[in-house]
Amino acid sequence: MISDVAKQTAQEAVETYEQDIVPQAWENLDEGRSCTVCEGDEYATLEGKAECTVQEYTGDCGCGGQALIHRLTVNIGGKLPFSQKHLLKTACTECDDLAEVTVSDILKFTSPVQEETFHIETGVFTETHPIHHHHTSYTPEETILVCDSCHARIHSDPDFRPDLTPSRSRDALEADSHD
Repeated sequence: MISDVAKQTAQEAVETYEQDIVPQAWENLDEGRSCTVCEGDEYATLEGKAECTVQEYTGDCGCGGQALIHRLTVNIGGKLPFSQKHLLKTACTECDDLAEVTVSDILKFTSPVQEETFHIETGVFTETHPIHHHHTSYTPEETILVCDSCHARIHSDPDFRPDLTPSRSRDALEADSHD
């Protein structure tokens, strides 16, 4: 059931994601945000797959014939989700004309009679190392950027990078301010 038209349309949707949407997202991010400790980048484009589903619907056409509709949905996950729907082909057993109302009614009120899924390799934009501000000092206030795993190690392992632990804790500073 997967036609060449469906494959080509899906490939064009994936290329739009890769060439237009992902670069635009990179431009909107802070340049060079990475963990000060392990140097892991906050975001990356990793190998992934676009899930493409072709559905075939049938329903009554206004002329009394049987309408056949193919719809393609392309989904890409990750931090920058992407989804596009395309009507690929509409045909009627009796006429060449399918009114938009008929097409939307069939898609809205009927279930597909056939459905097939295929995948296309793509780069999936995702958050690889969520970055946080970690206090190395409270007075004066100084922070560095660290990822989740390094942040957890700094707070749980006193032998891991003791130079990144503030000399006084936040609780001690708050207690002093109440005296």
